[in-house]
Amino acid sequence: MALRIRAEISLEPSNYSKFSTVAGKVDYIDMVMVMVMVMVANLQRVAGSSHPLNDLDWTDN
Repeated sequence: MALRIRAEISLEPSNYSKFSTVAGKVDYIDMVMVMVMVMVANLQRVAGSSHPLNDLDWTDN
C-alpha cells in the first residue's frame, strides 16, 4: 500500500530547522516536534528502570 501524502505536508520535514519562519498558527512540524520531544523525554525518564519500554528491542533489525 502506497502512502498518499499531500504536497504541502511532504515539505514539512525539510522546514524543521528554519527558525526564521514565523507561523501564524500551529502547523504540522510544530505537532511533530512536540510529539518527538515528549517521546524522547519519556524514554529518558524510564531509562535504567524496570519499565516495560526498557524490555523492547530498539535495534534496527
